[in-house]
Amino acid sequence: MAVLDLKKGWDSYDELARKTDNPRHKAILEVMKDHIKWEVLGYPDKVLETVAEGGVYKFWGLGAYVELPDFDAIRGFYQGMVDDGTNVLQLDIDHLAVADWGIAAHGTWHQAFPGDKVPVVEVDDPSAKYLVSSRLAWFFPFSEGPEPKLVSELVYFDPAPTAVRKLDPSEKLYDELSEAVFS
Repeated sequence: MAVLDLKKGWDSYDELARKTDNPRHKAILEVMKDHIKWEVLGYPDKVLETVAEGGVYKFWGLGAYVELPDFDAIRGFYQGMVDDGTNVLQLDIDHLAVADWGIAAHGTWHQAFPGDKVPVVEVDDPSAKYLVSSRLAWFFPFSEGPEPKLVSELVYFDPAPTAVRKLDPSEKLYDELSEAVFS
């Protein structure tokens, strides 16, 4: 069995999209499905297609405040995830709401990190991989108009991860990494 269910967060957005009759809300949720799909699959340029011009990301917690003020910084962030292998992740969404302005949600983020990149905590083996789980809340405002795009990621992490577990080299992170997973 794989450590991560890459589709879990996508499924939450999909379930809410199927339940809503509001065309704007449905459009926002469809953008979020594309956003998380391309993020997990490791396609920064495709992720940016879901972000509005002038998009800004802001992250609080996990030991730092990070602001990504423009497309170049946002693209660099996603490319860095691909380069480090941290783009493969599982998002457990506990609460999810969509409104005309965008998305509000709360849950747990599970991500595999190289030992030398684990945030906030020290690990015993920097050459190993670790599963890092963090509680977070996020607010994603969207642009106006018939084709909404993400204006900003406003993400609040707990100050430290809720769990850090060294992965055994024999553990399989995921079953499959392809577009077919997200259907």
